[in-house]
Amino acid sequence: MNHTYSLTRRGLLPAVLLLALLLGGAAPAASAQGVGLGTTTPDASAALDIVSSGKGVLVPRLTAAQRAAIGQPAPGLLVYQTDAPSGFYYNAGTAASPSWQQLNPVGGAGDNLGSHAATQALNLQSQALVGSGASLPAGTVGVGVRADGGLNLGQHTAGNGVVLGFEAGQALTGLSLGNTFAGYQAGRVTTGDNNVFVGYRSGLVTTTGAENVFTGARAGLANTAGSYNVFAGSQAGEANTTGNSNVFTGYLAGLVNTTGSSNTFAGRGSGLNNTTGTGNVFVGFQAGSGNTTGDRNVFTGAVTGQDNTTGYGNVFTGYQAGQFNTTGYGNVFTGYLAGQANTTGIRNVFMGTSSGPANTTGDYNVFTGYRSGFSNTTATGNTFTGAFSGQATTTGADNVFTGYEAGRANTTGGNNVFVGYQSGRTNTTGGFNVMVGTRAGEATTTGGFNVFTGYEAGQANTTGTSNVFTGYLAGQDNTTGIRNVFTGTSSGQANTTGDYNVFAGYRSGFSNTAATGNTFTGAFSGQATTTGTDNVFTGYRSGFGNTTGARNVFSGVESGYENTDGNSNVFIGHRSGHGNDNGSDNTFIGRASGSINIAGHLNAFTGSLSGLNNVSGDGNAFYGANSGLNNTTGDNNTALGLSSGPSTGSLTNTTALGYAATVSTSNTIQLGNSAVTTLRCQVGLTVTSDARFKRQVRADVPGLAFIQRLRPVSYHLDAAAQTAFQHGAPPPAADPAAAGPRRTGFLAQEVAAAAAAVGYTFDGVHQPAHARDIYGLNYGQFVVPLVQAVQEQQALIEQLQARNQTLEARAAQAQASAEALAAQAQADHALLRQLQEQVAGLLQQAAAAAPQARAR
Repeated sequence: MNHTYSLTRRGLLPAVLLLALLLGGAAPAASAQGVGLGTTTPDASAALDIVSSGKGVLVPRLTAAQRAAIGQPAPGLLVYQTDAPSGFYYNAGTAASPSWQQLNPVGGAGDNLGSHAATQALNLQSQALVGSGASLPAGTVGVGVRADGGLNLGQHTAGNGVVLGFEAGQALTGLSLGNTFAGYQAGRVTTGDNNVFVGYRSGLVTTTGAENVFTGARAGLANTAGSYNVFAGSQAGEANTTGNSNVFTGYLAGLVNTTGSSNTFAGRGSGLNNTTGTGNVFVGFQAGSGNTTGDRNVFTGAVTGQDNTTGYGNVFTGYQAGQFNTTGYGNVFTGYLAGQANTTGIRNVFMGTSSGPANTTGDYNVFTGYRSGFSNTTATGNTFTGAFSGQATTTGADNVFTGYEAGRANTTGGNNVFVGYQSGRTNTTGGFNVMVGTRAGEATTTGGFNVFTGYEAGQANTTGTSNVFTGYLAGQDNTTGIRNVFTGTSSGQANTTGDYNVFAGYRSGFSNTAATGNTFTGAFSGQATTTGTDNVFTGYRSGFGNTTGARNVFSGVESGYENTDGNSNVFIGHRSGHGNDNGSDNTFIGRASGSINIAGHLNAFTGSLSGLNNVSGDGNAFYGANSGLNNTTGDNNTALGLSSGPSTGSLTNTTALGYAATVSTSNTIQLGNSAVTTLRCQVGLTVTSDARFKRQVRADVPGLAFIQRLRPVSYHLDAAAQTAFQHGAPPPAADPAAAGPRRTGFLAQEVAAAAAAVGYTFDGVHQPAHARDIYGLNYGQFVVPLVQAVQEQQALIEQLQARNQTLEARAAQAQASAEALAAQAQADHALLRQLQEQVAGLLQQAAAAAPQARAR
C-alpha cells in the first residue's frame, strides 16, 4: 500500500538559505574550492564554511519601507525586517518583479510533504496540517496503524472516510461514505454511512447504522442498525442495538438501552437502565437511571427520576427531583428534592426546592416555591404557589394557595383558595375558603366557607365560617363571627364575633364588634356601630354615629348620621334623620326629613324637608314636602299636604289636611288653606254627643238675643295676606282682583262681640292663641243658638196661636149668632117677600078692579 504525504512551503531553515546565499555571492566565479572562516578545513561541498561557537552571521536590517525601496533585488536576496511583521525575507521573484516572502512565519502557509516515505517523526512546530485533498484523487485521508505498528498516512480508495485505530473501519467499502473512526476496533464491521466513532471499540458491531456519533470507550458497542445516535462517554449507549436518534452523554449514560429511540441522556449513569423507553431527556448524574420503558420523560439534575421505571411524560429538574418516582406519569418536578418521594402520583407540577418532596400518590397537584406542598402525601388537586405555601398539607385536597406562606399550616382542609403573602397561613382543617390578599385570613384555623379578598382581610379569623370580606383590612379582627359580608376598605374591620352582617363601602361597619344582623351599604355607613343589631344603613355616611342603636333602617347620604342609640327608626332620603341621637320608632322619608330630630319618638315624616325642625316632638305624622316644617317639640300632630302643618313649634294634637293647610292652635283640625272655596262630602259631619258623658248640663244658651246681634255679610278673602300673616311674613300688596270669589258669612270679631254683649260664652269663635294665630268661626256651632232662637220664636208663636184660637172661638160664636140672625133675617126676609108678593098681588088685583069700579 503506497503512502504519500505533502508539506507546503514549510520546514526550510533560514540558516540553510543564508549559507546558500553567502556561498553564491563569495566564491570566485572560477574557483571550485571552498573557503573556510574559523576553520582550516572547510567542507568540500560548501563554497563558504563558517565555523563559530559564540557568534552568528549578521545580514542587513531594514524596515519594510526600506526593503521595498531596494531597486532590482536579485532573486534570493535576503534581508531582516525590523518592523512588523519582523523576520527574514527573501526575494522569491525576479529582479524586475520582486516577490518578498517571509521565512517560516508563524501561522504561515507552510511547506509541502510530497509522496515520499516518512523516515522520522513529524514535528509541526506549533503549526497545523491543512489542505482539503481536493487535488488528490477521489477519497479522503485515512489515518490508521498497521499490524506492525507503523503510522500510515495515505488515501483510501473510496468512501471519504477517516479511520484511526487497530481494525477500525475494517469492513468499510467503497459504498460506505463519510465515516470517521478513531480507536481500537472502532466501527470494525460498519458498512453504514456518515458515522463518527471515537474510542476503544466504539460502534464495534454497527453494521448498517448511519449518521451516528459515538465517542468514548465502548460507546455504542452493541449498536447494529441504530441510526442518528450520539453517544459520548465510556460505555455510553453500550447495549443499544436498533435504537435511533438518541443522545447519550456521560459515563454509562444509556448503558443498557436497546431499542429505545429519540432519548437524550447526559450525565454519568443517566438513563442507565433504559431499554425501550423513547423520547426521554435525562440530564445529570444517574438521572433517570432506573427508567426502563418509560417514555417522553425529561429528568434534569443529579439522581432525578432515579427510580422511574415505566412512568411517562414526566419532567424532573433538580437534584433528587422525582427520585423515587416509579410509575407516576405526566409530572413536572423542578427544584432540589422536588417531588422526591413521588411514586405513582400523576400529573403533578412541583417547582422549587423541596416542593412536594413527600408526595407519594397524590395526583393533579401544582406546587411552586420553596417547600411548597412540603408535607403533601396523597392529596390531589392542590395548587400551591409561593415559598412555604401549603407546607403542612397532607391529605387536604383541591386547594389553591398562592403567596409566601399561603396556607402554610393547612393539613387536611380542602377546597380552599389562598392568594397573597401569608394568606390563610394558620388554616389547618378549614375547608372551602377563598382568601386573596396579603395576610388575608391569616389566623383562620378551622373556619370554612369564607371568602376574604384584600390586604389583611379577615386576618384574625379563627373559626368563623361562611364570611365574605372584600377590601383592604375588611373584617380584619373577625375571629368567630359567621355568615358576614364585608365589602370595602376597612369595612367591618373591628368585627370579632358579630354574625350575619353585611357591610359594603369604605369603613362601613368599621367599629362593629359583636353586633349581628346589620346591613351597611356606603362609605362610612354604620362606622361607629359596636353592638347595635339588625340595622340597615344605605348611603354615604348613613348611620355614621350609630353605636348601640338597633333595628334601624337608614337610606340616603348621611341619613341617621348622628344616631347613637335610637332604635327602630326608618330614615330614607338625603340627610333624613341626620341629627337623630336617641329618638326611636321614627319613620322619616324624604330629603332632610326629620333632619334635626334628636330625641323625638314615634314620628312619621314623609316628603322632602318634612318635619325638618322637629327636635323632640313625639307621635307626629307629616306627609308632604315641607309638611310639619315649623314643629319642634309639639306632639301628636298630623299634617297631610305640601307645606301643611302647625304654624308654631310646640302645638299638640293638630291636624292639617291639604296644601298649605296651617293649624295655629293645639287640638285643632285644619281642612285646606284659605284658598279653598268648596268643602264637599256625601254625608254630613257627625259630632259625638252622648248624655252619658256630659256633666253640668245647663239650658243657658241665648237665642234671639244673640242671633239678632249677628250681621251676615258678603266679602272677598285675601288668602295671600292671611297666609303671610300666619307665617310671619310681610303682607303682600293689596290686590282685590286676586282676592277670590265673593263669599258670605260673619266676621268673627263681630260674633265675639255679640256673644260678649249677651254674656254668652260662645265656642263657635276661635280666639287667636298667639301672635300668628287668626280668628275663626265654627259655623256648625251656630246651630245651637239658632235652635234656641227658633225655640224662643216658637214659644212666641205658640202664645200667639193660643190667643188666636180664643179669638177664633169668639169669632166663631159671633159668626154663629150672626149666622142665626142672618138665617132669621133671611126667614124674615122671605116672609117679607111673601107678604110683599101678597101685597103686590092684592095691589094688582086692586088695580085691576079699580077701573071696573070706576066704571061702575
